[in-house]
Amino acid sequence: MMFSGIVDIVIFAMGHDYMAGSGWFLANGILTVLMSLFILENRWFTALGIILAVVGFLSFTPPFASIAAMALGIGFFLILQGIVSILRGCFSSRIWL
Repeated sequence: MMFSGIVDIVIFAMGHDYMAGSGWFLANGILTVLMSLFILENRWFTALGIILAVVGFLSFTPPFASIAAMALGIGFFLILQGIVSILRGCFSSRIWL
């Protein structure tokens, strides 16, 4: 993603006088670079995003399989949220009740 964003910014810089709508290359490049930095910094959310994307693709399958996929995705998400809450409670300096 980072490489793609940089290439879009370079395309804008080299050909903005010659292409109509070249501002979209710049916007796409900047957003792609920002998202790639966000993904690189937040690997925990990257794993969750991949899991949710897989569950989304599975939702296009027959009804019972999509229900099972959504249940698994929601269950996994709730487990992750529980782990994060426990870790936050263990490592925070205050006791939250």
